[in-house]
Amino acid sequence: MTVEPFKIKINDSSLTHRFTPWDADTLKKTVNEITQVTIDNELDLQAVLGEYEEFCVKHSVDVSIVRASYHSRSLRKALVNNNFELAEISHRIVKNLYMEEFLPFEKDGFIVSQSPPDKEELKSLASRIFSHGRFSEDLKVSPDRAHARYGNWVQDLLNDNNVSSLFLYKEKKLIGFMFYSTIEVTASLLLGGMDPSFSHLAAKFWSHVFHVLKEGDIFYVNTVISAANVGVINLYSFFNFSFKECLMGYHKHYQNEES
Repeated sequence: MTVEPFKIKINDSSLTHRFTPWDADTLKKTVNEITQVTIDNELDLQAVLGEYEEFCVKHSVDVSIVRASYHSRSLRKALVNNNFELAEISHRIVKNLYMEEFLPFEKDGFIVSQSPPDKEELKSLASRIFSHGRFSEDLKVSPDRAHARYGNWVQDLLNDNNVSSLFLYKEKKLIGFMFYSTIEVTASLLLGGMDPSFSHLAAKFWSHVFHVLKEGDIFYVNTVISAANVGVINLYSFFNFSFKECLMGYHKHYQNEES
């Protein structure tokens, strides 16, 4: 199964999609993600979605996923008409670090390090601390599978040479982490989390992350957060992130039972 994108094009309307084997490994289902849709007119959009449906059936896709801008009403309507269901809502948020100062994490008994933890310890923490996200909020995906997906995801991120990371330890115990990628002066926060027992230290750890980024001449930060995760919304609001776009997450399950 290739992760390289496929493209369907009819006149000036097009749809780009890809398989996501990292999701399939955990969900035990073939997952295909629509990553970009260009709309010229509604008639061609329906035709593009029709060809995509044929592709999914031919390749035995179990779950198709897509995030559409709230303002893309024609796309959202077309997805619903093609039996996609709203599964989650998220926000794309951004921050300019340039004019602000961020304090490093300083507290006796705690240390922030780039040194990775034991892989099983990281997997265990990530598998139990997340209850929001693309599949966690999908009622047709079991919580156990959604939790396991995060455990596998952090291991993939740890092994990715294009991804940087910071880890928060209390003595030798892992209690927090942040994975991010950078392009020129911009960082994308991919996945960050805290042990719930230490959630009161999240703002201090996030401040340290921003401090490290700014010291490395990274001045812009973006990420995507769940609209249902009130704690995380409050965390990024504390740092005055700007909410730029509301994304509506639609899923189509070709089998209706909980996976």
